[in-house]
Amino acid sequence: MIRLLPPVALIALLLTACQPPPPAPQGLDEASGFVIREFYSDDATFEAGLQGFMNWFYDEGERLVGLAPGEEEGDEPTESFTIENLSGEDVARLPASEFRNLELAAGVVSLAEMDCSWQVAEDFLVREDQNNVFSTWEAYDRTYLSDPDVYDAATDAGTFPPILSDLDPHFDPDFDREAWSDNFMFSSNQADPAPTLNGLVDIEPYELFFDMRHGIYELTDQQTGETGPTGVFAVLTYITEKALDADEANGLAQQFSVEINVQRPDRKTLRMLAVWGEPQNNLGLEPDDPLILNGTVRISLEASDEMNVKCAEAEEDYVEPETNSCSASAGSPARLWLALLVLVPLLRRRA
Repeated sequence: MIRLLPPVALIALLLTACQPPPPAPQGLDEASGFVIREFYSDDATFEAGLQGFMNWFYDEGERLVGLAPGEEEGDEPTESFTIENLSGEDVARLPASEFRNLELAAGVVSLAEMDCSWQVAEDFLVREDQNNVFSTWEAYDRTYLSDPDVYDAATDAGTFPPILSDLDPHFDPDFDREAWSDNFMFSSNQADPAPTLNGLVDIEPYELFFDMRHGIYELTDQQTGETGPTGVFAVLTYITEKALDADEANGLAQQFSVEINVQRPDRKTLRMLAVWGEPQNNLGLEPDDPLILNGTVRISLEASDEMNVKCAEAEEDYVEPETNSCSASAGSPARLWLALLVLVPLLRRRA
């Protein structure tokens, strides 16, 4: 059954459609926290966060593509990749953990360019068998909490229903994940990391929450000054319980990540991955130790390289759909027309 909103709510919806997007956050620190904080917000707000990320990329981040911190002369220092700690507000829409202390979760960013379209790259992350995509997983068991087929179909069609208000998928008891499957994919995953350090560290399987969002957004290229429809898919991951080895000596006390994959010219995809983690180890290393931070960037780049090899091969067989450039743009005419199409017939019936 289709539920119609009352006229007052529809008028509010119409006014929202006419409002410009909020200002984009400034710099990497603000943009990364903003995108996590507003991951489930309306398209206008989320789009502002994406633009903030891209502004930072054009201003500072482009030189870091494919690089990791190094000690050789001329290499980028660790500080070039570090991100400020997340705030309580940033993660307020995520389930809390009793052991969470955000001051202990240090953050870094990695950037890579992949030789495939964003749609092809997204397809690899929607798959159940993530252990066949990334060698960092020894085994991987995904439980979909929404309909991945509907999510895939939206990508294939290039059409995404607009999100005109904030959503609360984790705390609203009436939130229907299936109803938002065109825009989001939610999953719970039993992730079993492959042993590292020649088998010295072998983390037990743990639960990893994995939320995806995609759409076509109006983003501005600072290099050309042009604004146009840009395909994006984003991934938000987090844990609510510690992920440790059998001795509970090594592993992760907490971890968050947000990944932004942006359509680029010549059917390429820019992958920007921000990760915050609090490692637990028997070596006495602090979360912000350069060994920990530099290693995180390198692992992230290796994962991007792995996916790039696979998606470059898949790209050869992919046919890109015609996209609906208005479907996700916060201030676009599509939002105005959507509200009018719903509002006008209802008002006529009530006249």
